[in-house]
Amino acid sequence: YVANSENDELDIFDISDPSNITLLSKYDAPGDTEDGKVVELVGDKLYLGRLVGGNHADHHELHIINVSSSTSPQNLGSKDLAVDLNDLRVRDYLAFLGTSDSNNEFQVWNIANPNNISFVSSFNFPQVANAIDYEEPNLN
Repeated sequence: YVANSENDELDIFDISDPSNITLLSKYDAPGDTEDGKVVELVGDKLYLGRLVGGNHADHHELHIINVSSSTSPQNLGSKDLAVDLNDLRVRDYLAFLGTSDSNNEFQVWNIANPNNISFVSSFNFPQVANAIDYEEPNLN
């Protein structure tokens, strides 16, 4: 899965044979001016982050896509963040986002219902969040 800056923001490749990488499909999220920036695959759901784009109804930066069929990805839901989504990590029903929002660079969203993605919390860092990581806590 590759996020890109083409009209189709997501490319899906078959890499089972590294000497013969094959493009399986493309996914064009609604809106035509936003570039794909980051992807995270969790099970059969792919989370696509895009840069902020044009002034139209479908300029959402966070997309949740069903990729159970790699040749026919389906949009499950999306959210307009109105900022660049630079990186993301998903854990259970939460999406942790690194954004370009100058007052809320770190954001947490509830993604349990892809059709009703809701804000949970945020934190203001002194600079734009360019990357984010998450590690499972060791409870031993």
